[in-house]
Amino acid sequence: MAGALRAFQAGAKLSDVATVADVCTDLWDFLNSIGTAHYFSMLGLINEREKVARMLAISVSEGNDDPVIHLGTGSPAGQGWMPFLSRPMKELHADLEPGARVSDLVGHMWITTTYTAWETAFRGALEKSAGLEKDAVLWPPMGDLRCLRHDIVHHRGIGTPEWTGRCEVLGWAGAGQPISIGPPHIEQFMELTGSRIRRWKDGDFGP
Repeated sequence: MAGALRAFQAGAKLSDVATVADVCTDLWDFLNSIGTAHYFSMLGLINEREKVARMLAISVSEGNDDPVIHLGTGSPAGQGWMPFLSRPMKELHADLEPGARVSDLVGHMWITTTYTAWETAFRGALEKSAGLEKDAVLWPPMGDLRCLRHDIVHHRGIGTPEWTGRCEVLGWAGAGQPISIGPPHIEQFMELTGSRIRRWKDGDFGP
């Protein structure tokens, strides 16, 4: 992680310690980290779904056609066992399918975290380091994330005409459709980011 972002996390303002190049580097590092987290989370879902499938097959072979899986701390055989999550195994297996409930939630976390970091730290730092007024930097893909985030937070991840329907660049969902993203969407966003960062470093802050 670059020095300017470390300083920000320690309490300093990014704009107090950063040049445009610094902010761009930190933004790229942040997006690279959260994109990596999303990618390996998706791989983990695939692996865990295979494990649940094996567990389900064993349970069915032993006469339990509708087993429940309990997740908790400690050992189920010990006195300290404390379950905090319980799911029917068939339901969990379906939810771990790519493009289903759990992977959608992972994508929603990527969207909300990425937009929040941009709006609360990186955008203002970029504007100040470039000597621009507040809200002068307009970046359509991030504006699209704002719309997607709104429907994630306020409409349970279903696109609405007023928000997701206004996306200019990221046509990842339509009105009435679930907001469901995977690695190809992250790849598209990173390609757009790389192109935009090159423009910022060259002093081009136009939309």
